[in-house]
Amino acid sequence: MRALVTIGRKGALEFEYTESAMPEYQRVNDPEFFAIRFGDGKLFASSKSLRGFDPPMVPSENHAIDLPLPGGGHARAARLEFVPQPEGDHAEGKGPAWAGPPMSVTVGRDRSPLDAALNRFLRTLIVAAGLLAFALGFTVAAVVRISLRSLRAIKACAEQINPSELHRRLPQEHLPAELVPICVCLNDLLNRLDAAFARERQFNANVAHELRTPIAELRAVTDVALKYPDDPSLARDACRDARDIAQQMQTLVTTLQALVRSEQTSPVACRPVSLARAALRSSEDSEGKAADVEVEIPADAVVDADPTLLESALRNIISNAVEYRTHGTHVRCAADRRGGQWALTVENHTDELSLDDLPHLHEPFWRKSAARTDRSHSGLGLSLVYAYCRLMHVQVHSALSDSMFSFQLTFPQSQSSPSVDAARDAFPRTSVVIARSSLP
Repeated sequence: MRALVTIGRKGALEFEYTESAMPEYQRVNDPEFFAIRFGDGKLFASSKSLRGFDPPMVPSENHAIDLPLPGGGHARAARLEFVPQPEGDHAEGKGPAWAGPPMSVTVGRDRSPLDAALNRFLRTLIVAAGLLAFALGFTVAAVVRISLRSLRAIKACAEQINPSELHRRLPQEHLPAELVPICVCLNDLLNRLDAAFARERQFNANVAHELRTPIAELRAVTDVALKYPDDPSLARDACRDARDIAQQMQTLVTTLQALVRSEQTSPVACRPVSLARAALRSSEDSEGKAADVEVEIPADAVVDADPTLLESALRNIISNAVEYRTHGTHVRCAADRRGGQWALTVENHTDELSLDDLPHLHEPFWRKSAARTDRSHSGLGLSLVYAYCRLMHVQVHSALSDSMFSFQLTFPQSQSSPSVDAARDAFPRTSVVIARSSLP
């Protein structure tokens, strides 16, 4: 367009424009247009597509702006300044030169079709985005629903678990790998709860069983005494029997309270204790059974323990060994050091236990059937031993070999303390302390 504006031979401007070369500017409805202006802004030539409209000037060269059109639309236009050159033979500098300010040509295009296309694209994009969002939401919801199917199955199974249905377990099949460890841990927890509830039910049943017999005896004694109120000797016997039954029930209740307190108490603070002294004190009782126990413990055996709990545990172990030993045999209580730890072992010969009985020794009220009706035993002694040892961090181990039953306590390694020597001085400094049996 700049090359078409030239200076003629007579110095006049000529516009060598042909409609056939650029028909897009000649049709009235064409979106493209041009406008050539003099340096003062006066219009020199314009395209027929403007229909006589004089568009505003573009402010500066090489700067594109939006210009208003007569129909209310807008056009995108750019401006280029130029200096007309002589035409033909005069182009080599022989003709007249342009003396005025540079002219400018503005070329533009109606942007209505572009705006319409952009609007259509925008509407299409909005609709597509809406459909995509709907499809994405539906897909995510479906995927989440399918993924949570396993959790819903776990939830349904968990809703059926109650104290009477503790045997149920959470399903572990067809689960994502991330949920399997959780289900395994929850099933382990249910196993522990089931075992605890079973122990609780068994404990309650055992308590009822233990109390049923003395209560029935007490009722029978009182019924007989009430039937013969005029017999003084019968009344004295009834009172004596009632007192014995009451003492039995009191012993049972006291032992149960001690067992419950031991389970609810945190580990106790321990201090150095002479193991030999504690063993000898525990082997002595009112019936003189200490003569049936051989205690062979070095005098320097000092362990970290609670004196009261230790003597109570040893008293239950030794009395149990004396009671159930084979007639004519001794009970041996010995200790030795094993890798910095003291281990105390109580051994006795017995024909009443088997290997299958060992896992039941710590269970409350467990007794061999032969001793089940013995009113002098409640089956709680060894349960207290396990409970007290747990409070003192003492390991308990029982074994049976060729009718020799051994009960072993392994104490934690004693920490150095100023009171260790005092605990050793509490017992005579002999290598071995022996309480010899008087049995043949």
